Amino acid sequence: MIFDMNDEHSKIIFGLQNKPHHWHSKASKLKHCADLLFKAFLAARSLSDEEQSETEDSRIDDVATLLYGMAMENILKAALLKEGVAKIRPDDTIAWSAEGASDHDLLGICRSLKFIKLNTAHKKLMERLSAFVSWAGKYPTPLEIKNETKDFKGFLLSNQPRAAIKTMPAPFDDEDKKMFDEIYKLISERT
Repeated sequence: MIFDMNDEHSKIIFGLQNKPHHWHSKASKLKHCADLLFKAFLAARSLSDEEQSETEDSRIDDVATLLYGMAMENILKAALLKEGVAKIRPDDTIAWSAEGASDHDLLGICRSLKFIKLNTAHKKLMERLSAFVSWAGKYPTPLEIKNETKDFKGFLLSNQPRAAIKTMPAPFDDEDKKMFDEIYKLISERT
């Protein structure tokens, strides 16, 4: 059966769903799924080279990183709503009113939240997560080779840890996961 969604039904749905706890809940689910994939990736990584070549699990770190990026974006948006940076419009949609909120710029969103203080390594992690949410976790290449306004929107990122001056966005490793968990926990406790 197909339901005709009129404006009143849409308004009710938006009104119910655009609350900080719903954004937090979605972030938690995305993080949980990313944790499952990352755990499978780590288990596969401990296998011999031959065994690794026989399992897809040895190549899912980029998908786990995509889900971590989406979880971070959702928890940040929950914080924007909770802190009053983002406002609910009369039609119950959200006026994000925050740098980066409409283009997956996680570092920009962090700058809009006064309680988040990121060090240089955290900032680089957010840039990389932004790249994964924008394109690197979903597509082989971005829409543009080079983007003048946002490093993470182009093909190469600048000055990433453990990499050349210009590098492809790299999926998470153990240290990245630890940093992610620290930042995520800090934000999650505030929302």
